[in-house]
Amino acid sequence: MLSSEEPELQLIASWDHNYVVLDVKTAADHIVVCDAVSSFAILTLDESRLLTAVKSYTPLWPVCMSIIDDNTVIGANVSETVSSPTDAYFAIAR
Repeated sequence: MLSSEEPELQLIASWDHNYVVLDVKTAADHIVVCDAVSSFAILTLDESRLLTAVKSYTPLWPVCMSIIDDNTVIGANVSETVSSPTDAYFAIAR
């Protein structure tokens, strides 16, 4: 029998260093956050704190992101000109 009670969400940790989060992916012990305004960041969870392991300060406008393996993230970036195709970028965190 299904319970009529609504499940409750509990805050485990928070991180507010991005502007417009486009995508969140996880791999092993990393959380990758793709930001529509300012590139991406790779986080780790340390008990109740999210720590920034890697932050890209390259001004990108990512439109998608995926994790290839524990060390590689791939994404696509919108070019500055509308007529240019999307650029692919790779990020490696070691």
